[in-house]
Amino acid sequence: MNGRLALTDIDVGRGATVAFSLWSRNLLNEAHVYRRDPANRATLGEYGNFNAPRTFGAEVSVNF
Repeated sequence: MNGRLALTDIDVGRGATVAFSLWSRNLLNEAHVYRRDPANRATLGEYGNFNAPRTFGAEVSVNF
């Protein structure tokens, strides 16, 4: 589950606007194997790749 909260179109004068936003990916911090590869099963065993952990961020945009 991802989320984004934004406050947009804040007038700062001279026709310019500002937008502030906060976002998160993998909000519930779930772990899933999205790729599993048995190619090296005989030597290294099976391996898999996990999704990225929970990530947060912020953005500021100025339009003029």
